[in-house]
Amino acid sequence: MSEDAVTKAKNLALKLLSYSQKSERDIVGKLKAKGFDEKTITCAVEELKSFSLIDDRRFAIGWARAKVKHNL
Repeated sequence: MSEDAVTKAKNLALKLLSYSQKSERDIVGKLKAKGFDEKTITCAVEELKSFSLIDDRRFAIGWARAKVKHNL
């Protein structure tokens, strides 16, 4: 694992998050699909979580609100 790989993984995750809020699982899956190793993914995700850029609780609340809004 190199700092360059972690930076690339974080940049890809940030790009994905710029389109819409994603769960940690979504981000991890996308990074795996792009060929990043587990250690690189863990470092990138943990750093983004430390800045609340990946927040599963906030994602779940937003998802539930959208479902309620569109189903009523």
